[in-house]
Amino acid sequence: DIQLSVAWSPQGDRLAVGSHTGQVRIWDVTTGELLHNVTEHWYGVNDLAWSPDGSLLASAGNDGSVKLWDAATGNLVATLEGHEANVWGVDWSPDGKQLASASSDGTVRIWDTTNKEMLSVLQGHDKPVLSVAWSPDGTQLVTGGYDQTVRLWDAGSSEEIVVLEGHTDIVYSVDW
Repeated sequence: DIQLSVAWSPQGDRLAVGSHTGQVRIWDVTTGELLHNVTEHWYGVNDLAWSPDGSLLASAGNDGSVKLWDAATGNLVATLEGHEANVWGVDWSPDGKQLASASSDGTVRIWDTTNKEMLSVLQGHDKPVLSVAWSPDGTQLVTGGYDQTVRLWDAGSSEEIVVLEGHTDIVYSVDW
């Protein structure tokens, strides 16, 4: 199987791996033991992100959903739905209370991870958004995608702050 995504737990003791077939595997890297093998996505896990405290794992799927997993048990906690196409990227806010997801539908959605509901939709990209990242202070987001732009957003108001143009190809990944 093709592995599409990998994420280390904040404590560095577990590794999550997402596959082309929709599986998410969580490994204990100190023992090499496979802790969990979950298959709720029907196809392709494009990105994974651990909550800051390591208690939850978010997965971005080609099925248009974001899934939240209990890292200790491997049980599905919630399915966040609203995107109309593949979800390519996920990232937790520094306080772990919100999650951002980037999609082929050209949007970024911000989710309340306590109530498992969508808070806002960031619209500005006119093509698939492949990556999203929170600022260290949780006040801003940065996104990139097929439209060859990097965009900076105010996380509180969902307003676009600046568009960085001039890239000559797709922006596959952003980070803060």
